[in-house]
Amino acid sequence: MSVSKAFEGFSGSQIATSSMASLNTLYRPGDGDPEKPALVLLHGYPQNHYMFRHLIPLLPKDYAIVLPDLPGYGDSSANKSTTDTNAYSKRSMGKEILDVMSRCLQSSASTPRKIILIGHDRGARVAHRMALDLKSNSNFKVIGVVVADIVPTLENWKRCCSTKDGDNKIALKMYHWMFLAQPYPRPEKMIKGAGVEWFIPDKIASWAGQDKYLEKLKEGGAMDVYVKSFKRGDVVNGSCNDYRAGATVDVEEQREAQEKGDKLDIPTFALHSIGNLGPSELIRECWKDWVKDERLLRVKGLDGPGHFVFEEDPERSAKEILDWMRTALNLSV
Repeated sequence: MSVSKAFEGFSGSQIATSSMASLNTLYRPGDGDPEKPALVLLHGYPQNHYMFRHLIPLLPKDYAIVLPDLPGYGDSSANKSTTDTNAYSKRSMGKEILDVMSRCLQSSASTPRKIILIGHDRGARVAHRMALDLKSNSNFKVIGVVVADIVPTLENWKRCCSTKDGDNKIALKMYHWMFLAQPYPRPEKMIKGAGVEWFIPDKIASWAGQDKYLEKLKEGGAMDVYVKSFKRGDVVNGSCNDYRAGATVDVEEQREAQEKGDKLDIPTFALHSIGNLGPSELIRECWKDWVKDERLLRVKGLDGPGHFVFEEDPERSAKEILDWMRTALNLSV
């Protein structure tokens, strides 16, 4: 399916948020039925909303879709500070996505609008945080969350910082977590010095699967789209601030939530790449203490694609998501 067909029926706008950010957002109303859940799709690094171009045509066409660029990514901005890490915490990002949802979606005082959060990579971390923070929201009710190809941030740091028998493969694979989190302007200058034309495609290719999976990811000129957005200097800075938050405030907020017993109490789907993240048994072990009841957790690994499962293998990704929506959320899709 062509890219133009993928975004058919969407309207686009820049939505100002309460924190003075401006989020580039695509929105499709579906069939306009406010009783049906809306899908909020959140992309990861180093991408933007374009990464969902293959997946969207395979999702229910009668469901509303909210498709923003995360703050500091794509054509979105966050605040103007180059060093305010808190503005890029997943809690802060989630509040800005909530502002976008409030602008796009109908809800009523008596019946909150049902939401399914579908996030990949950094977007999955925002979705995780939002699913916790929106538990008592009067306008929206998150009924399910997809956290694609991640484990919780705190668990990821544990994996990175501990080695077994001197095995440092995970730490080497995660070098960008430490690199991008370095103080301003160290990584910004190094990325710009190397050139985003080299850095972004190299980063994506190093995480993707091989052969047909990488070729699928590249369809529609994806590399050029992602490079173009990173040529905006504030996107390089914004994405680094995202990782700085991931090394500081996000860790503290997750640790605090765990100590309070504030866990996910909705169906949670950890779809992941076996080649990138590891076997499903390991991913379940990482996630099981982050849900109230392990029966709420579904873990499914895809063999073949790399990190970018939605772009590299959209058909299997969509099949698994729709099956989860039918069985875990009791939806007719």
